[in-house]
Amino acid sequence: MERLIYFFLSVYIFIGDAYGQSESLRVIGVDEPPASYLADNGQAEGYVVDIVKALLAELNISTKIQISPEARVLNIAKNNANILLFSFSRTAFREHSFHWIGKVLTKKWQAFTTIDNTLEINSLQDLRQISNIGVVRGDVREEWLINRGFNNLYSVTYPAQNVRLLAKKRLPVIVYEQQGLSYICRQLGIENEFKSIFTVHQADVYLLMSKRTSPEVVANVTKAFYRLKQSGKLREISENWYSKLALLYPNMHVIEEDFISF
Repeated sequence: MERLIYFFLSVYIFIGDAYGQSESLRVIGVDEPPASYLADNGQAEGYVVDIVKALLAELNISTKIQISPEARVLNIAKNNANILLFSFSRTAFREHSFHWIGKVLTKKWQAFTTIDNTLEINSLQDLRQISNIGVVRGDVREEWLINRGFNNLYSVTYPAQNVRLLAKKRLPVIVYEQQGLSYICRQLGIENEFKSIFTVHQADVYLLMSKRTSPEVVANVTKAFYRLKQSGKLREISENWYSKLALLYPNMHVIEEDFISF
C-alpha cells in the first residue's frame, strides 16, 4: 500500500513540475508595430506575435503574451530565468547577454526627417552633427548609437512619441524603420510626410531567452522553433502577413529566407 501511495505521489509531483515549468515561462514583446503591438482589445498582435503563438502551441504551453517598453523588458530578462523575449536585434554588444533562439525578421534602421527638410546625411559623422536624434529608450538603435559615441540622442518610451515630435518639428531627425513609421502614422491618423535621408544599419531580429534560463529549456524552445521552420509554418505566417501589409504599405518589404525584411 505504501508503495502504491509513493507511486501516485511521484506521478503527481512530476505532473506538477511539468505544469509549473510551462506556467513559469513568461513571454514579453516590445511595442514595435507591425511586428508586435497591443490591439484595441488589449491583446498582443502582430507578425512576430503570430510566430510566438505558433511556438507556444508547438511547446504545448498556454501563457499570456505581454507587450512592454523595451527598457522594462530588458530589465526583467536581466534578473529572471524563463523569459522569452521578442523581437530584438542581434548585435555584438548583446551577443553574450542572452540565448538566441531564432531569426524572425530583418530591419533597416534609417534616419528620417520631414519631407520639406533640406538636411542631407551621408555618413555617421554627419549624423553626429544633428542637434537631437529621436530614439526609444532601451532600444537597440539607442544602444548601438551610444556605443559609437553619439551624445546627441533624445530618448523616449514609445516610438509613437518620436513620430509626433518629428511631425511637429520638435525633433529634426528620428532613427527608426520605414514599415514601423508608416504603421504608426496610420495609427495616429497623420500623413506620412517623412523621408529617409540615411540608412544607419541593417540588423537581423530574433526571438531570445534570458541568460538565467537553463540550457535544457533553451534547447527545447530552440528545437521547437526549428520544427516550425522545417514544417513550413513560419513561411506560412510570413506570407500571410506579407499579404496583409502589402495592401496597406506596398513595396516596403520582401520575404527572404522564410521571414519578412522591413
